[in-house]
Amino acid sequence: MERWHYGVGGACRGPVGDAELRRLAATSTLRPTDLVWRTGMPNWVPAMRVKGLSPADRPPRSPDSPPPLPGHALPITDEPVHRWAAWELWVCLIVTLGLFALYLIPSWARRMARITRRPRWSFAGLLVIGLVTIGLALYVLIIKYAIDLTRHGRRIQHPDADPQLGKWAFFLVAVSFVWSLGTFGIGFLVGGFAMLVYATWLVQEELNKYFDDERASDERARSPRGG
Repeated sequence: MERWHYGVGGACRGPVGDAELRRLAATSTLRPTDLVWRTGMPNWVPAMRVKGLSPADRPPRSPDSPPPLPGHALPITDEPVHRWAAWELWVCLIVTLGLFALYLIPSWARRMARITRRPRWSFAGLLVIGLVTIGLALYVLIIKYAIDLTRHGRRIQHPDADPQLGKWAFFLVAVSFVWSLGTFGIGFLVGGFAMLVYATWLVQEELNKYFDDERASDERARSPRGG
């Protein structure tokens, strides 16, 4: 019997057998992007790469067997999250001169929790912090989320993750602040503000990659086998 170890929420768990690993995947306790390993494997790999764990690889459920209990699903994954396209982000930020970020960046907390499976500050808490600091704390949060996404992409070996996202976000935010201190009026709008918008867009695009992965996984799970 294969003995599997798996990582959930940054913790290594196991060992478990093949049947238990499939059960964890079927009940969404083990997500496709979580890492698994067994003896003989050189490295940890995402669960989606293990044959038999993907919904498309599993045989259809017998009509005589009940579906998984609703309570087994992680509640946070049932909450809808809007996928912001690039043009929507740029238009909203430019038209509102950055005030839209007071909503956008706190809304990332829920998405980051679903991706990294780690608790984050609530939307309301981050919104209050953003208002009190006139948005300055939220742009520091851009750097933190960018670094978290870079580390997460490296940990799960996501093929499309940007390994330089954290460095780019830090550079753009830092330079925008320095630029803003040395310029006024149109100079800030064209320089510092544009760099902040660009940093925000980079993080949102990285979040969209995981959003698309999750949506594709859900569509495969809902589609008939072989369809």
